[in-house]
Amino acid sequence: MQPPIQHWLVLNTNHIRFLRIYGPAVVWGIFILIATLTPGRSLPSSSLFRFDKLIHVIIFGVFAWLVLRALYLSGRLTPENSFRIYILVASVTIVFGIAIELMQQLIPDRGADINDVIANTTGIILAQLIFYFTHRKKQV
Repeated sequence: MQPPIQHWLVLNTNHIRFLRIYGPAVVWGIFILIATLTPGRSLPSSSLFRFDKLIHVIIFGVFAWLVLRALYLSGRLTPENSFRIYILVASVTIVFGIAIELMQQLIPDRGADINDVIANTTGIILAQLIFYFTHRKKQV
């Protein structure tokens, strides 16, 4: 006779839907944490337009886009509340980026850099604009 399956281990359709919708944003957020908080050799950052800054634009842009995608697919991003959702997503993802920069001060061979915060914020805003212009007709 097989042992009973624990109820909390069973994925039902609601769990699967939640993972499908929110999973990519959560996994990407964890990836950002691991990538940015792993001790490593510091990169000199004398200019905002270095390759390092482009990486910040891309990874935080993807993160903001995935969060908006999750809210769109879940039905939480509607024409009635879109402005509020965009402001909320920008605020939360920008604070996330600032928090990472502050935490990097505690990591060997890492340090906080205001240019990283600017690059993160640029990526977030660009991603929101791209998301808005590619989804606005679908929201109406």
